[in-house]
Amino acid sequence: MKKFILIFALLISCSSVSKAQCDTEFREACGNASAMAVYNTYMLIGEVGDAYKRYAYNRDEVTAKMKTQTATLQTLINTFSKCRPTAGNGLNKDDMQYIKELLRCLESLRLTAETLSNYVKDRNDASELAYNLSRLQAWTQISALLGLEEK
Repeated sequence: MKKFILIFALLISCSSVSKAQCDTEFREACGNASAMAVYNTYMLIGEVGDAYKRYAYNRDEVTAKMKTQTATLQTLINTFSKCRPTAGNGLNKDDMQYIKELLRCLESLRLTAETLSNYVKDRNDASELAYNLSRLQAWTQISALLGLEEK
């Protein structure tokens, strides 16, 4: 429903401006929404991992939450993967570069969610290290995509 409302609002706002301006505004809106999605997903995965370590979530709760995140991330990966560079797709070189970097972030986040699930299942040093390394890699990619300083 939220997706429908966002799209409807964008379409209404574009009815009073030129198509070129609307296309630009729509691409900017998609860029901003995707940037927010990767940042918030990164934060959510970290918070769930921290909550598990503080015994606020049990293994089954973490596994269920990460299963949802993994599925959602895979949907986004599939959707943005369809934006292939072809003549007439309406995307410029910068748009295509952003999508390429965004896909790397989404893949890293999916891996981070999976490694957190593995960690709570195995509860050993190797799986914890894999989770921490995937989280660091995801942050490096996200901070580069968003133009943030590395943590």
